[in-house]
Amino acid sequence: EAVDKAMHSIVAASQGRGLVPYLLEGGAPRFANNKISMGAMGDTYYEYLLKMYIQTGKTEEEWLSPWLKAMQEMFDRLYFTTPTGLSYISEEEDGRPIHKMDHLACFVPAMVIEGV
Repeated sequence: EAVDKAMHSIVAASQGRGLVPYLLEGGAPRFANNKISMGAMGDTYYEYLLKMYIQTGKTEEEWLSPWLKAMQEMFDRLYFTTPTGLSYISEEEDGRPIHKMDHLACFVPAMVIEGV
């Protein structure tokens, strides 16, 4: 129940966005920075959206919809390929990509496969 409440607060604070900054201020949650990461500090939110959908027997679309939106935005805004053909998930700050991949973003492909 506590996790549901926290996740509902974050989804509400997202105001329909898929990707969200990883730093929240308390009270009625609002985002306190403009940095987006699929790695450390940011990965748990996206993982929990999918986990909650799966743990409810894939019956609660309220968790799947924001996860799908986030994954689409991730591929549109954070997915890059190097000139040599290597793919990576960047971070983003103030709407601009930061061309580095956090080490925990290495788990994104497994999360995507699990959600398909």
